[in-house]
Amino acid sequence: MLMRTHAAEAVKENLVELRRRAELESLRPFLIDSGCFVPGANPKTTPITMEELKKLARAWKLHGRCSIFLHVDTCCRRLLYSM
Repeated sequence: MLMRTHAAEAVKENLVELRRRAELESLRPFLIDSGCFVPGANPKTTPITMEELKKLARAWKLHGRCSIFLHVDTCCRRLLYSM
């Protein structure tokens, strides 16, 4: 059995974070089209927060579903699944 090094664990954690960010970024065009960003903010560079995801879920009429807003990752995956 191979022992995992600290560097290998760090790479694995970074890959998970990159996938999460890629999922969030894939929703950006839909967030822009639905007008979910704060007025006056640049929608192409503004960080995607839970508030924007909530607005998109409301725009797509998914806000009534149980536990959609529990966590950013959960909300993001459910929004991606419903596309």
